Formats: sequence, C-alpha cells, structure tokens
Amino acid sequence: MTKNLLNTIYTNSGQSQGKLRLELQDKSSGDVRARKESELMATAMKSTTYMFPEVSPVRAGMIAQSMVLIFLHGDVVEPSPDDADQTITDEMIMSLWSETNGSEEQRPAKALEGSAKGVMEEDSITGRELLAGAFKWVKHTGGYKSIPANVFGSLRNCLDYRSEDIGRELLLAQLTFSCDVSLSGEERAPLDRLVRLYSDHVSLTNDLYSFDKEEHEHLTTGALLVNAIDVLRRVHTISTPTAKQVAQDLILDVEVQFYEEFKTLLESKQLNGRQEWWANGLVECLAGHISTPRHLADMEGGRPLLLLNRKRLTPCFPAGEDTLDFRRE
Repeated sequence: MTKNLLNTIYTNSGQSQGKLRLELQDKSSGDVRARKESELMATAMKSTTYMFPEVSPVRAGMIAQSMVLIFLHGDVVEPSPDDADQTITDEMIMSLWSETNGSEEQRPAKALEGSAKGVMEEDSITGRELLAGAFKWVKHTGGYKSIPANVFGSLRNCLDYRSEDIGRELLLAQLTFSCDVSLSGEERAPLDRLVRLYSDHVSLTNDLYSFDKEEHEHLTTGALLVNAIDVLRRVHTISTPTAKQVAQDLILDVEVQFYEEFKTLLESKQLNGRQEWWANGLVECLAGHISTPRHLADMEGGRPLLLLNRKRLTPCFPAGEDTLDFRRE
C-alpha cells in the first residue's frame, strides 16, 4: 500500500506544486531515490507494527500510508519552516478536508482519492477520525513559520505545545482506527490523564533521542528547534548532558505515573469493555513507540533504559548487554 501511494504521488507530481525532500524528487539519482523510498516504507510499516501490533493487515497498510504522508511532510518543514503549507502532503491533505462554518466537509484530493476512499470504506467512523487527525496535524505545522525564539518559559508550556506538535490527535486516531473502537467524549473523559501522560512520554522520548540531530540542523541550516532538552537547559541554566539526564529521569517518572493511572482505572471498574480495549491499545502504542525505527536511528547505538511490558505494563529491564527483555508475563 505504501509503495502504491508513492507511485500515485509521483504520477501526479507533474501537476503538483507540493514539495518533496530532495532525495525523492525527479532529479535525484535512481539509487538515491530507491534507498530513500525503501527507508520510508520500512519505517512506516515497522512503526505501525510496533505501535499497533493487534491491527489487521488491511488497516495496518492504511495506517502506514498515513505515516508516509506525515514523514514526507515533516522531512520538508522541520529543516525549512518556511515551506509549511507548501509540501506534497499539504496539497493532498489540506484539499482533502476543508473547514466551513465550523464543520468539516470531506473533499478528496485527486492523488489521495483512492486511499481516502479505501479508509472510509473500511470504516466510515474511525476512518473519518484518521483522516481528520492527519488534517489537524498538517494544519498545526503551518504555525512553524511564526514560532518566536525562546517562546517556551517552562517545560510544561513546551510539552503542552508538543502535544499538538507530535500529532497526538493523529496518533490517537490511528489507535482508534487500529482497534476499531471510537469513544465518545464522555467515554474519553476518564482516560484524559492517561492520554496526557502518554503524550508527555512521546514528546520527551522524541526530544531526548532526536536532540543532537535537531540541534545540528538548527546550527548549520537554521532549522526550527522546538525541543524539551533545549527548554530545560535554557530555563534552568544547565548543561546539555544534565538536561538530557533530567529528561531521561522524567521519562521514567512518567512511565511510573502511567502505570499507576492505568492500574487505578482498571481496579476502579469504572471503564466499560470498549474503554478498556482502547486503553490497552494505548499501552501497546506507548510500549512500541520507543522502539520505532526512527528512534533507534536517533539513538546511534544507544538504547532506552526502560520499556513497559505490553501485557501487564511492568518494567522490563535489559536482559543482557545489548538486548532488551521483551518477555510477556
């Protein structure tokens, strides 16, 4: 499915003004483009498998397609914020959804029409949430152009912004689509703290493992630097290594809080079966997120200190020097 989506994008590229990263443009050599395509598709599929291990094969392909679109967009706007609103994903997603008088009307873009139709035919309710989640994230990145330097006065301010920046609503929509459970606002309310802790964990993990790369791009190309490590060292006047250690400690603390909140919710018996199924999916997503290919690449040989057991949500510490214990109790 991901290859078909890329082929559709290329087929329509002659009529498109949307930007792609250099390696995927027509002027790139065949080998360079092939390698980037392979990396992109593998990352999308592996990320889907790690984060949504119970998803059906058909829906896995559709979620992977949504990840490809997001990766294509992020690879352009992160190093060049001025290109927000001008990527191939902008062109496809923003014409897919339009906001009129506070309501959203579905409008498939030509290049995305087949994929969008497939998602909606698979499930019109959770499929709509998936497409809307992509729309909201792409729309959010349009604000990259206007973020002033040193805008965040605290880590909490940064994490609140990052909850949108990481595409939280898209991630939750992917979860909803994967487990085929769409919760009402009332059903989601008891899970709000669990979702916030999930969001903080994703944000801190992303920022910790991608900081060196992001700072290098910021210093060499002027790329946007919105990262919790930078906020910690600037606000608290500490060194980069100390800021990274603080972030690592916070990640472990958030995992403990997440575990306690999940345990409390289950023991309280206040969740119905649908809510429990969705919450368990969130656990899977959190545990799988840190092992996604993009994180492993950013670690450059390192590894996380702690992973959550996917079935019982208990800590799994390294079993050996270079391996992690993924045994399910």
